[in-house]
Amino acid sequence: MLSFRLQEFRIKPGSSLIGKTLKEADIRKNTNGTLVMAIRTRVGALLVPAPPNYSIEEEDLLIGLGNDAALGKLVVLTEGK
Repeated sequence: MLSFRLQEFRIKPGSSLIGKTLKEADIRKNTNGTLVMAIRTRVGALLVPAPPNYSIEEEDLLIGLGNDAALGKLVVLTEGK
């Protein structure tokens, strides 16, 4: 049985995703399946669906859907160095 869940991910200072568009970040490929469903920008705007041309900024909140393994990989991408 497949198990999926939603999880929020804060973009932390030093994250390799900062300055990349969702398309450039290719999160689905780089996490083996996490889908970014929405973004809460650092100024509070909610973007649903998450637009592929949105440039990720520090303190943005990504809302991702995936299995535990895929979501765990997104944790690593959103963490600072």
